[in-house]
Amino acid sequence: MTSAILALLLASAAPALGADVTCFPAEKVAAAFTRGAVLFDGQGRNYMVHASRREAAGQAEVHTRDTDIIYVLEGATTFVTGGLPYSGVFRVADGKVRLLTTDLTGPNGLALSPDEKFFYVDDWDVKKKVVMRYRVEADGTLSHGEVFFDMTSEPGEQALDGMKIDQKGNLYVSGPGGVWIISPGAKHLGTIKAPELPANFAWGDDDGRTLYMTARTGLYRIRLKIPGIRP
Repeated sequence: MTSAILALLLASAAPALGADVTCFPAEKVAAAFTRGAVLFDGQGRNYMVHASRREAAGQAEVHTRDTDIIYVLEGATTFVTGGLPYSGVFRVADGKVRLLTTDLTGPNGLALSPDEKFFYVDDWDVKKKVVMRYRVEADGTLSHGEVFFDMTSEPGEQALDGMKIDQKGNLYVSGPGGVWIISPGAKHLGTIKAPELPANFAWGDDDGRTLYMTARTGLYRIRLKIPGIRP
């Protein structure tokens, strides 16, 4: 991964893409994550770093309320935001922002398959509780978008929130009733039930086999058999 730009954020009220991308140097992102601190952009905005790094290359996730960011090994950045006139999935590479898709009304959690050939995004929309899957093309664009898994029939006002993936390609999706575990073949393997409904989570511990889950008032963890992919 290139070290010149490791964190690029789009302001939630940005009328134009190019002028409102905030860049942080890699060292600053890494230091903020280590200390559990926020990043300040010098203009009154701050961003929380709450992801680890991947074994293949040092990487970090930076989140604001409306933006999720993940990094791929080639050095590009993919993120979503709900603050524009439309909700979209964007890619940042070579200093340019490219809109990839506007298929969902509330694109939220993001994940890449272990081989980075497929891209997953879930939807914060109680009327369309779906996980979409796309093929990642050589130029970083997305194609062959399809509904990978649909939870719309599940009762309740909980839409889909955070999402992670393990080294076998199983997705962990914050959905109705808990964290849904979905196989690469789109089979529901089970649901992790916590004392509270988890919203977001991250892999932790030295072996990457502990899933830490945040909820409204608590932080929970569970040990799993398969290590997660830590971006």
